[in-house]
Amino acid sequence: MRIEDACYRALLAVVSPERTVLAKVRLGDLLQVKYGAGDRAEAHARIGDKSLAFLICDHSLALKLAVSLVPAAGGSDGAPAGRVH
Repeated sequence: MRIEDACYRALLAVVSPERTVLAKVRLGDLLQVKYGAGDRAEAHARIGDKSLAFLICDHSLALKLAVSLVPAAGGSDGAPAGRVH
């Protein structure tokens, strides 16, 4: 099982039923850039295809918690490990 799948299942197990867990949310879909035209293009280029692993939202989809998985040095079996930030 991939680490993302394991984390998703773990979040579903511990998060209140009043919350919604969303997976792989692009920053560009989450953030609104409010700069001049030139700066806006640069800002969109910087967030490009970056995404958050999970968002936890309330019933109205208001953001309560964002989770990013960051690769760490190899685990004991040599496979990449992950850290939650």
